[in-house]
Amino acid sequence: MSKATRDKIIVGIDFGTTFSGIAFQYAASDHAADRITLIKSWPGGNHQTSDKVPTQLVYKTDGGGLKWGYEVQPTETSLRCIKLLLDEGQSFPDWASKAALEKELSDRHKSATDVIADYMTKLHDFAIAELGKAYTPAFLQATPIEFILTVPAVWSDVAKQATRDAAKRAGFGDSIHLISEPEAAAVETLSTMKDEDLHEGDVFVICDAGGGTVDLITYEVEDLDPIRLREVVPGTGGLCGASFLNSRFESLVRERLGTEKFDEICKKSPKTWANALTYFESYVKRNFNPTDEDDDYDHCGFSVPLNGVSDDEEAGVEFGFMSLSNDEVADIFAPVVSDVIDLVQDQYDASDALGYRPRAVVLVGGFGQSQYLFSRLKEHFQGKDTGVEDGVIVMRSSNAWSAVVRGAVLRGLTGMELVTSRKARLHYGVACSMEFVQGVHEERHRFWCKYSERWMASQQIQWFAKKGDSIGSSIPVLHPFSQISEDREGFGHFPIKSSHDDDAPRTCDHGTGVRTHAELSVDLALLPDASLKMRKTSCGTRYYEAFFDIGMHLESGVLRFDYRVRDQVLGDVEVKFE
Repeated sequence: MSKATRDKIIVGIDFGTTFSGIAFQYAASDHAADRITLIKSWPGGNHQTSDKVPTQLVYKTDGGGLKWGYEVQPTETSLRCIKLLLDEGQSFPDWASKAALEKELSDRHKSATDVIADYMTKLHDFAIAELGKAYTPAFLQATPIEFILTVPAVWSDVAKQATRDAAKRAGFGDSIHLISEPEAAAVETLSTMKDEDLHEGDVFVICDAGGGTVDLITYEVEDLDPIRLREVVPGTGGLCGASFLNSRFESLVRERLGTEKFDEICKKSPKTWANALTYFESYVKRNFNPTDEDDDYDHCGFSVPLNGVSDDEEAGVEFGFMSLSNDEVADIFAPVVSDVIDLVQDQYDASDALGYRPRAVVLVGGFGQSQYLFSRLKEHFQGKDTGVEDGVIVMRSSNAWSAVVRGAVLRGLTGMELVTSRKARLHYGVACSMEFVQGVHEERHRFWCKYSERWMASQQIQWFAKKGDSIGSSIPVLHPFSQISEDREGFGHFPIKSSHDDDAPRTCDHGTGVRTHAELSVDLALLPDASLKMRKTSCGTRYYEAFFDIGMHLESGVLRFDYRVRDQVLGDVEVKFE
């Protein structure tokens, strides 16, 4: 990348389900990748530092704006898990009611995109303010800012587009690039490993265990300098993040104290419960590890602060503390950790089945800091037959919680695709009509085409990318198209179809599992004359047939299309995802 090309500030934004993060760096500075600035001081943080800020907000009742992140007090009911509203296919955790959240938005006459844009505005404005502390006003005015926004690997294209739309409304402008969260984590983690025991051909399962969701993806190392990766198995994920531990912890305390007493504490002394939850969040979740053989490890369990709660021997409360045994904490962790291990095992098995046996599992994310999750994964994979003496290596990023946002900045600093190919998560194709062939096509699909003056079969489909296909990051999938119109001006509209089925359906009838993935619009007026053929039917009806190629780009955080004639790109296709 030239000096002029590198003359920009890269800002990474990790908009998470439960926590969000910001990092930045000037791309042209020496050793930029080693000097990424991670924002750790936040509004309302009372001078405490944290790699991330809570993804929560409260609208002020007097109409005077909103409070966000650490500004929200424990006594206030905040809007949480708003990110999950962007993807209709996402389930909600049992500790967050989707119906209640949607009602809250409806009462305020706001859409999910409105609320997320409001939160992102706070992120954007705070990021700009922090840049103002790091650089002079003259430098900021003269230097372009490029934003890299992370999105879950398993999100639909509709959700990714909604995220981009919200970011634009929040002031991020048009210079927004998307990168999948596990891909960003892989870039950060493997880049820091490249001078150590890392080799071309190594296969890694990346497990981004966050607060609400866990995302996984598997890569093979193609090159070391610069680091280049190839996706081996498509991304997967599930709702089994660290916040589910909070929910189970609350259920345990509620059971110990009794529902009536617990609710009374939360109502009359909300800070008491907030302090207990903070202790569980910052100490128990990260340090619990009953397999720790250190003599200094507290084998007696934990003492959760419940200030002001009277002694209750049966509930295990004494002197303002509730005792929790290691067995009880293990019960809190057990089902959540088991779900994470199952997801990792599924990725391992899928990669192994393709002939790419993973050498290691890399754990990142907020939940990735858990000593217990780390130990359980190591225990689970110990002795697996991988060709590595001690089985599958389980490692954890030194920057586990901030790996995603750091990786987003690294992607921007390199100015190049670090993942050379990705796996198609769906079948992609186009609905079309074909010349009717008796015995091949169903009679109900037969119709007479007034232009070609032949019997045709409707509801047919041509797949130009199959589920599981490897698609090069810099090489689009090309598919020839033709469009018939009685007017050579205006736009040609046609749908891109997709299917989740393992076997690609032959038709796009209702019930086949084929759905409209996106509507594409092509400006036929921009096509050169050579690609337009004027024809006439036997009745003298004149029509035009346009010939061009559609290029599909499977990028990290977005599916993009262009249209071209004889390999000359005429422009990006206007896309409306459905």
